[in-house]
Amino acid sequence: MLFPEATVYCHVNCQPIFDLADPAITDVPEVDETFTDYKRIVVGDGVVVELHYLGPGDGDATTVVYLPQQKVVVTSDMYEDMAISDAGVVDDKNFTGTRKILNTIGEWDLEHAVNAHSASTDPQVLMASAQYFNDLYDAVHEALVAAQEQGGPFAGYSLMNSLPDSLELDRYSDWGGYDTSFSRHVERMLLSIFHGD
Repeated sequence: MLFPEATVYCHVNCQPIFDLADPAITDVPEVDETFTDYKRIVVGDGVVVELHYLGPGDGDATTVVYLPQQKVVVTSDMYEDMAISDAGVVDDKNFTGTRKILNTIGEWDLEHAVNAHSASTDPQVLMASAQYFNDLYDAVHEALVAAQEQGGPFAGYSLMNSLPDSLELDRYSDWGGYDTSFSRHVERMLLSIFHGD
């Protein structure tokens, strides 16, 4: 472990994931304290660190770290810099949950937004990603509602064969990964909406 004396805080959903991990492949931390929706920690000279669980996003234990005095939010695997995440890494991502998380933290008082896959800390990058997920949701939702109005409640399944290759959001066509991964994002959003993820 890099910090063997550290106190490990984790959302309650972490432990089942850790229980599945192979310690021969990865270090699995011992969890000292868990939380459900919110945990407030004071460190150093009175620095407040808030741990927020806003629902599943990139996995079931997505935790948002917020330092309200410094106006800094820290996330992991939530977005990239004006890019669409690779199609190969979205299978466990809850797209409606990610949308909710980004919209929620985008309303916080922020000077910096740190994300594990973003080189920028400009909150505008976070906001652009939130807008992407909003636009994707709106386009997929509209197509799903139209299909169900015409063909009944299960007509959405037929969209799995057509919508990923037909839907376009030209506004994001210059984002990295659009040409190679956008269709997979359409599919994941469709599944997230259809299954109530």
